[in-house]
Amino acid sequence: MEFTHAELCKIADRWLGKAKKNNIRFKTFPIHTRETICQMVAEVPDAIGWNYCYSCIIEVKVSKSDFLADFKKEFRSNGDGMGNYRFYMCPEDLIKESDLPQGWGLIYVDEKGKTKEIKDSALFELS
Repeated sequence: MEFTHAELCKIADRWLGKAKKNNIRFKTFPIHTRETICQMVAEVPDAIGWNYCYSCIIEVKVSKSDFLADFKKEFRSNGDGMGNYRFYMCPEDLIKESDLPQGWGLIYVDEKGKTKEIKDSALFELS
């Protein structure tokens, strides 16, 4: 099954609500939303969540060209992106661990819509 961008954004939003991240001391992001526009910044994350002290963004990719185009965004190239934790979410095997920018995590979605965390995200210190 092929997923649309909107379908994967819903899956990403749901993942934020039930993520288990014991290594960084949180269980879930109780506040989470998808495709929210903020006029203060140029970035519109596909899904973003917050807990008591961290934020996490998920960028959804449905094609390799979409993933590669992400690197052309100014806030990606200068390191000023949103999220203390950052993940790409895509159909299985679309993005490889070796393709990831430093510190980014990776979540695969199988044909049934189930998620599998392939690589964890590092902590990005935000200014």
